[in-house]
Amino acid sequence: MAPTVIPDKLYYRIGEVEAITEVPAYVLRYWESEFKLLRPKKNPAGQRLYRRKDLDLVLRIKSLLYDERLTLEGAKKRLRNESRANQMDLGLRGAALEEALRRLRERLRAQCGLGRGVAQPGSALDWGSRGRWFKSSRPDQFLLAVMGRFRTVVPCRRP
Repeated sequence: MAPTVIPDKLYYRIGEVEAITEVPAYVLRYWESEFKLLRPKKNPAGQRLYRRKDLDLVLRIKSLLYDERLTLEGAKKRLRNESRANQMDLGLRGAALEEALRRLRERLRAQCGLGRGVAQPGSALDWGSRGRWFKSSRPDQFLLAVMGRFRTVVPCRRP
C-alpha cells in the first residue's frame, strides 16, 4: 500500500478526508458515533472540519479495521490501550518537569542567597487584613514561581 499524501492544511472537509483516506463519508460519520476519540469540529453551518490529528486517527482506524481485520470492539480496545500508553508517557514527562522545576527553585534560592524562610510582614507577600495575599508594588522584591496547585515565594534582590 502506497503512503498517503496529505496536504498541509489546518482543516479538512469531509469530502477531502474521503478522498485522502478512500473511506466513504457515511462510514466516517458512523465511525464518529463509534469512536469517542474521533470528534471533528463543526463550523457554524454544521460542516465537519477535521484536523490533522483526526485525519491520522481515521487512517489508524482504517488500518485496524481493514488491514488487521479487527472488529469495531477490538479496534476500540487497541486505540484505548494506545492512548493510555501515550498518557503514561505524558505522566513520566510531567514528573521530569516537576523535578526540573524543583532544581530550578533550589538554584534560584542559592543564587539569591536565601534559605527556606517565611515571608515577613511588609515583605514581597503579606497577609491582608481579610486573610488574602497581596503583592508589594515593588517588583524587585519577589519572584513568584507557580506550578499547578503548588506556590513558592522566593524573595530576591537584583545584583
